[in-house]
Amino acid sequence: MGAIALHLMLGWVWRYWLRRLLPREVNHPETGAQPKGVELFLKLTLFVVRSLLWIAIAIYITDLFPLTREWSRRIANILWMSLTSPVISIGESSY
Repeated sequence: MGAIALHLMLGWVWRYWLRRLLPREVNHPETGAQPKGVELFLKLTLFVVRSLLWIAIAIYITDLFPLTREWSRRIANILWMSLTSPVISIGESSY
């Protein structure tokens, strides 16, 4: 229930708070202006935060049951390694 409430609260924050940061010309119906880069960035950020929320909830729920606990830990380790492993190697340094 808490995850659903947080998910809905993030949507509310987007609709009522972050939209006010955008210039009025972006959402003006008469000019037909298309969304700018800032709005796209904010939408993608909201999507990523919501996705991470549900991934964390799935890992937490699967960690509650002994049969799925091992799978949960493997998936969490794979996610952690994919986010922390170096992607680009230049000479002796990895980034």
